[in-house]
Amino acid sequence: MEVILFDCQDKSHPFYLQCAEIHQKEIPNGFLSKLGLNFLASLYYSFSRSQHSFLMLAVENNEVVGFIVISINTKKFFTWYLMSEFLMNFYKIPILRLGSLFFKNSYDILKYPFTKEKETESFVSNSEIFNFCVHRSFQDRGLGTILFNSAIERLKSFNVKRLKIVTGKEQEKAQKFYKKNGANFLHMITVHEEEKSMVFVLNL
Repeated sequence: MEVILFDCQDKSHPFYLQCAEIHQKEIPNGFLSKLGLNFLASLYYSFSRSQHSFLMLAVENNEVVGFIVISINTKKFFTWYLMSEFLMNFYKIPILRLGSLFFKNSYDILKYPFTKEKETESFVSNSEIFNFCVHRSFQDRGLGTILFNSAIERLKSFNVKRLKIVTGKEQEKAQKFYKKNGANFLHMITVHEEEKSMVFVLNL
């Protein structure tokens, strides 16, 4: 198994679809999972090619078994993505099937990085984990720790001092993982209505 920084410019590379498949399997109830494999694959392609984020993969036998996506600057990534990527991939979203849920949750996600959090005491960092998944057959084998530590070393090269981590209130396993790896709980937030999430910070 190897951990690699992946930035292939071929959007049809199978690794992007494999990331999407792991995402859907491990986060089946998440809003992004409902947008379809094709859209998710294009999103991971965007994560890998943006100068404001990076994608690290754990690969075994030429198959992705885990990945982590981190923004170097969340607001700059979303600005870049909305201006250069989103409209090109919009047609891949099954909007008719999602109905009003699509517009409401999309608004919540897109407004998230542009809130004036930086002007309040709740500001944590411009950099944060976008997503972190390990295929269920590889969980509890130390792969998550390897991926996480590799991503942190990459992040340090950008002179980032603090990393923001947001995880669902019910995701106790993830919370234990981040605490074990040095992150500290700060406060609760609400991204989607009535859905509470916990904010952690990791000092690098």
